[in-house]
Amino acid sequence: MYQCFGLLGIMKSSKIPVHTIVTGCAMSCGFLISIAGHKRYGYPKSTYLYHQVSGGAIGKSKDLEEEVIEVLRLQDMIEEHTIENTKIKIGKLKKIYKAKSDWFIDTDEAVKLKIIDEIL
Repeated sequence: MYQCFGLLGIMKSSKIPVHTIVTGCAMSCGFLISIAGHKRYGYPKSTYLYHQVSGGAIGKSKDLEEEVIEVLRLQDMIEEHTIENTKIKIGKLKKIYKAKSDWFIDTDEAVKLKIIDEIL
């Protein structure tokens, strides 16, 4: 996840427009990267997947507490990035979070939600 946010920072600050094209699927970090494009494209049968952060920890109770805090921080960053770059509302993201579900999005819905700008 950390490397993904590093790439997102590079894309955002790029003086040269970065265009993203999803030819098959954009899942997890791929979803975050695809919505960071200055111009975003998808093929007719492309699929997009949004889900909550996954994590894991081993150790004493304080270690587990620290991991939970960090995972929640990352979750907030993912939600913020998604809201800034699409028309997806925070309520929808919170619903997915509470349900512990994956959200698969087809190309038509991706256009409506401004996940992509255009279908190729």
